[in-house]
Amino acid sequence: MNQGLTGYEPGALPLSYAPLPAENTHPAPYAVAMARIKPTHLIAGVLGIAIVTGTFLVVLPEVASYGSVIDQFQRLTSRQVIVLVGFAILNVLTFAPPLQAALPGLGFWRALSSSQISAAFSHAVPAGDAIGMGAQVALYRRWGFVAEPIAVALTLVGAANAIFFVALPPLGLLLLQLDGEGRTGLLVIALGALALVAVIIGVIVRSIRHESAARRVGTTAARLASPLVRLVRRGPANDWGQHVVEFRTEAVVVLRRRWPGLLAAMLVSNFTVFACVVVSLRVCGADPTQLSWQEILVAWSLTRLLLLIPITPGGIGFVELGMTGLLVAFGGDHTAVVAGVLLERALTFLPPIVLGIIFGAIVGVDRRGNVAAGS
Repeated sequence: MNQGLTGYEPGALPLSYAPLPAENTHPAPYAVAMARIKPTHLIAGVLGIAIVTGTFLVVLPEVASYGSVIDQFQRLTSRQVIVLVGFAILNVLTFAPPLQAALPGLGFWRALSSSQISAAFSHAVPAGDAIGMGAQVALYRRWGFVAEPIAVALTLVGAANAIFFVALPPLGLLLLQLDGEGRTGLLVIALGALALVAVIIGVIVRSIRHESAARRVGTTAARLASPLVRLVRRGPANDWGQHVVEFRTEAVVVLRRRWPGLLAAMLVSNFTVFACVVVSLRVCGADPTQLSWQEILVAWSLTRLLLLIPITPGGIGFVELGMTGLLVAFGGDHTAVVAGVLLERALTFLPPIVLGIIFGAIVGVDRRGNVAAGS
């Protein structure tokens, strides 16, 4: 899954199925909320700066000097550079198909531009997931889509991404055990986690297939979430059951005809990012005798869970630190690992920011997430 994955991090999913704003000619609600600086925001900001600074100025140079990393980059051949650029382009292109599958009538270029704008906010702005999603919704409304299909599309893609987030780490651990590289304890954990994921998927499928099950899921979720909802002063959650039923009605229409395309698009999107990780490490000297693809899958998938911690934009600092630590622990050469991790992050993290700025200027989205009126 693309990191930032078109702005659909699991924590960014809407709490309920409700009408979306008709347009966004005024500052986005999330942008207004961000303007109200609270002590917790300051603490998170200071902590984020400390993490980024510590990762890039203290920890990574201790693992491998930047001089040796630069030397490794300079040894890349022209063919390797072309391959890397090709994977970076492919990664960007895979942002669009999941949206096209989930929102019928959305063309490739509109799906690509909206996803890059959303990802740019996610990667470059603290708590940018919400701002990016607000801009994305406003663009879809401007292009003639109504509220319900938009909510269904964003929720379906977000839910699919969330499933991949939680399913890939235990899958990687299981593959590592089958390769003879692990321990019995990890095998039990992997199987247990995969069983839990299967149960979650089963609940989702049952909720979609049966209206009564959908209502029970919404009611149960409301009961469990009510203390938290009251804590953040978001009002009662009593109507979640009805919201889930309404969502189910719309989602069934989409999934009946388009679930194969959505599943295929999500698979391609997620494993294209993984391919970028593997290729980056290989060209930087981490050959299979050092790191198997199963070990890389485990390190990458576990590290992606750090994206759920919304302290730094796009998990910057967290991701580099976590992936480097795991890959080195698996036996990777220090220089090869640091160079490969930094290279992969450059391939997958930077292009959406640049393209998001370009697409934002073309379609009329400013730096606060406001969408200008237009056709």
